[in-house]
Amino acid sequence: MKTQAASLLARSGVLALSPHKISVLKHGAEGLDDYLSEQLETDHLLLAMYIGTDRAVSKPVLQVLTAKGRLLGFAKVGSNTVTAPLVHGEAATLLHLADRELSSLRVPRVLHAAKWSGNEILVQEALVVDSYGDPSPSELLLATREVSLLAGRRAGKVASSTYLCRLRERMETVPEDWRPLMLDALDEVVRSAGDTTVAFGAWHGDWTPWNMAPAGSRLSVWDWEHFDSDVPIGFDAIHHSIATNLVIGGQPPVDAVSFVSTTVHERLREMEVEPGSVDLVMTLYLLEIGTRYLRDGEHEAGTRLGRSIHEWLIPAVQAALSRHQNRSQ
Repeated sequence: MKTQAASLLARSGVLALSPHKISVLKHGAEGLDDYLSEQLETDHLLLAMYIGTDRAVSKPVLQVLTAKGRLLGFAKVGSNTVTAPLVHGEAATLLHLADRELSSLRVPRVLHAAKWSGNEILVQEALVVDSYGDPSPSELLLATREVSLLAGRRAGKVASSTYLCRLRERMETVPEDWRPLMLDALDEVVRSAGDTTVAFGAWHGDWTPWNMAPAGSRLSVWDWEHFDSDVPIGFDAIHHSIATNLVIGGQPPVDAVSFVSTTVHERLREMEVEPGSVDLVMTLYLLEIGTRYLRDGEHEAGTRLGRSIHEWLIPAVQAALSRHQNRSQ
């Protein structure tokens, strides 16, 4: 409602009378608006920036509009060692998905992807949506399943998986005071896993209610920065559940993680995850998301899960491992 009110004031010209303004300096003779006007072959582009909650992965996300206010798309700017790889990776993912026949998903089309003044630039189309309401449970399930199968599906043991090697490599780069705890927890996962078989596939990486909206018979989904393949199937379903309980349900981080940890079996059963591997998948998800937050600096940036990571991460990992061990006996 605040955004709509501000938009009306801007269109009426009232905001032009305000003394509170921001000046954006150009890089040399050409600004980003000039550059994008040339690349998108549209004269007099206007750029509008939304400033949201501060996060370690925050980056300029710009609305790209014509001079008459028609929305052409959104431009992401990766300007540092954390955000530049995310923007570059999302562009590669969207270009790859553009060639796929998707039945339950709509993904943005890439309008332009390149480097400008040392920054990674990705311009993607604005997806059409019916509303910003929640998809039905069946729509969400079909879309989650389709994402998980984007790189195929295979079964294997955790200890011999390439996923485990990649996760361990990422853990080696977390802050030094966390590194021993994370690596010890991962070693315990391997010991507890034994011969348990896990299904591996793909995940969106930030599968949350605010990154999707219904669009006809499909689901429009954006923010593919963290897409990855060869990960345990079920990660997206867990992530969506925790995000829903945390942000929409208003649960404290510890309670949101604990609640999902003990109620996730039904969600993963719908994803055709074997009952005997559910707690193991939950444990790996916790270590995966914990490693991401620690590497990106979310524990220092002040996000709810990030700043409370010492309260929920290791206790939740230990609890999930204990449930797995008990069910295995």
